[in-house]
Amino acid sequence: MRYLANTTFLIDLVNGDPEAVDLALELEAYGDEVALSTISVMEYLRGIYYLYHNNEKKLREKLAQAFEDVNAFHIIPLTTKITSTTQTNNPTITTRNQKNYQKTNQTTKTHQQNKNTKTKNKTL
Repeated sequence: MRYLANTTFLIDLVNGDPEAVDLALELEAYGDEVALSTISVMEYLRGIYYLYHNNEKKLREKLAQAFEDVNAFHIIPLTTKITSTTQTNNPTITTRNQKNYQKTNQTTKTHQQNKNTKTKNKTL
């Protein structure tokens, strides 16, 4: 694993944000594996639940799509492996929230959310 995506990258990618899509295509072209931690998967699924819990049909549709979305990534289980993997492999974090990683020695690869896709975050 060379890259570890965080939740913002996943959401932007799913919403078709051009910079996130370009970054994903770039990483794929180089054959770089991108992983998600189970924490990011949980945050993503929980967000979908909160947005659609009042509409059972829509919730089922969105969750089915969400499972396809996350299965495109290597998923790191919630164990000490998340910490040890990031310390051992020192993956680059793909995110648009670089400020979350400023106090660490972690390398980040950022993208800026396109202004036209900001409102789409509410639709996941």
